[in-house]
Amino acid sequence: MKALKTSTLLLLLSLVSHLLKAQSADTIVYTDVAAFKDSVFLPNSLVFIDCSNNLSPQQALSKKWLPLTGFNIKSNIPEAWITKRIYIRLDITNTASTPDSIYFFPGISFRSIKTFRITNNGLQPIADQSQAEGYQPLEIAPTTKQSYVIELHFTKTVFNYLIPQLIKKNYLAKFKKISYHKNAPLQAVSFLFSGVLLMMIIFSLANFSLSRKKEFALYGLYVSCMFLLFFFSTYFEKSAGVTTSLFSSYLAFALLATGTIFYIAFTRKKLRRTSCGISCAMMAIAVTIPSCISVKKAAAIMTPSTKLWKVSPTIIIMPVRP
Repeated sequence: MKALKTSTLLLLLSLVSHLLKAQSADTIVYTDVAAFKDSVFLPNSLVFIDCSNNLSPQQALSKKWLPLTGFNIKSNIPEAWITKRIYIRLDITNTASTPDSIYFFPGISFRSIKTFRITNNGLQPIADQSQAEGYQPLEIAPTTKQSYVIELHFTKTVFNYLIPQLIKKNYLAKFKKISYHKNAPLQAVSFLFSGVLLMMIIFSLANFSLSRKKEFALYGLYVSCMFLLFFFSTYFEKSAGVTTSLFSSYLAFALLATGTIFYIAFTRKKLRRTSCGISCAMMAIAVTIPSCISVKKAAAIMTPSTKLWKVSPTIIIMPVRP
């Protein structure tokens, strides 16, 4: 009798365990696109980190996925993720009686966004339309459910963040404006400073045309690099397209390095024309400016949602005609 009770209990436990496993495997939380009118943040999106960078999306589906909230990301992604391949699973449904168009926005900043539709015959790739600004359009039929796997490659900068969102088609334009102008005062200061640099370029070129001294041409080239660096860093802020990724990863640092070379050449040329360092200092005005771009952060698009606006001094030497 005792053995019968024990075997019955074990059978019940195994049955319950089997049911729980089946339920957890089949239970998928879908986001209803008909339930919101503008945009929605997806903090519980399933994420998989491909540390080896050699798994295909189909192979990644069989791995262990974790919700985004399980990684405890406070602001920017961990630096170890920058060179890794990130997969996000997107499960959506449309309970309305009409088809709907939405846009998937993973965050900033990505050099590549590849989307695959999960079907009974495997993964079906979707045409990449996110290269311009980082928004991938998705179509969903009425009263249907659809799942996607998105493969993400981050931009090579430390200021990336992963905030997957769904945006309605008619709200996209407003979403872009809100995102771009969220930090309007600092953007205005950056554009104002770009204007000052532009005037300094005109000043240097005018002096060079009058005196034909090479130091003015070198200084004008230096200021031109700084102008392009500040202007495009502000212009590409809150964008996530391929152009933004290229600028953040390579062009920003190239401008900084090139500008530094021109500035060193300008300084050497100016020192040769003076008898001592004191007279050279009297012929220049040193202005220390709070800058949001240091050598390490030169390839970054600043994000106002986090405390990234650290101040580092940038010295600009304005030449004065002897």
